[in-house]
Amino acid sequence: TPVKSEPSDIKFSTSKTDDRISSAESTISAVVGKKMLFLFHLNEPDNPVDLEFQQAYGNIVCYSWYGDGYIMIGFSRGTFLAISTHFPEVGQEIFKARDHKDNLTSVALSHTLNKAATCGDNCIKIHDLTELRDMYAIINLDDENKGLGTLSWTDDGQLLALSTQRGSLHVFLTKLPILGDACHTRIAYLTSLLEVTVANLIEGEPPITVSVDVEPNFVAVGLYHLAVGMNNRAWFYVLGENAVKKLKDVEYLGTVASICLHSDYAAALFEGKIQLHLIENELLDAQEERETRLFPAVDDKCRILCHALTSDFLIYGTDVCMSFWEAERGQ
Repeated sequence: TPVKSEPSDIKFSTSKTDDRISSAESTISAVVGKKMLFLFHLNEPDNPVDLEFQQAYGNIVCYSWYGDGYIMIGFSRGTFLAISTHFPEVGQEIFKARDHKDNLTSVALSHTLNKAATCGDNCIKIHDLTELRDMYAIINLDDENKGLGTLSWTDDGQLLALSTQRGSLHVFLTKLPILGDACHTRIAYLTSLLEVTVANLIEGEPPITVSVDVEPNFVAVGLYHLAVGMNNRAWFYVLGENAVKKLKDVEYLGTVASICLHSDYAAALFEGKIQLHLIENELLDAQEERETRLFPAVDDKCRILCHALTSDFLIYGTDVCMSFWEAERGQ
């Protein structure tokens, strides 16, 4: 199919018919001559669509498909545009904003976060795709006096990266992993990549902020302790009345899926097994068997799937049964 000028940025996607029935990957789109957007429908090869835009917008910098057959377009002079491909409203502008006064260099979408980001004029602006008129955030980069480059989001929406004309790369945290745990009325939750907050609103205790040594994959809280960790290692902290003290770190025999804490014991679940151990093993007369124990027993042919810890019992479920183990009696 001939086009009017040099095509670039070719993409496959789906546009909607008048009855909103779509065919997977049935539409080819491309920027033509930096001014037009060309749509070619594989099911209707004789009816290609050339979408032209106002000259005042400047050149098309980039575009992305999103949602139910919509396209978001960024223009070099700062305009940020969303259009529909629904028939018969194809090409209709459903949203327009002058996001940047002088220039726009990139647009990035996160389908996971349902957010769109544009950059230009030494700042990044983030919109919510549900309501594009609402500005979700503005990130200023006053030191980047040579101009901004390209934006890109990770698939999970956790990180947004930006390149700049002076050779810098900026990476921003845009989604915090949801990690937390509770013990009685006390809760612990991740408040930044290297910070956990412990609170007890029922008892009226002031929140405690704990700076941790690693970006954790799991968090656990007990009556007197906090544990965070990643892979096969966990760091334990003592939660005092006026201060938090780092106690120790423990390496387990496999990659930890989760940890449960209570008053004296910690139970780590990894690779179908549980390692139960004392958190503070300096207790007087602590026997080796009481200090640490591995479940299930060697002769038990089962795999542990979940577990919980109370003041008296370790409770775990396997692929064949549920078991209770009493710490004080050792059975």
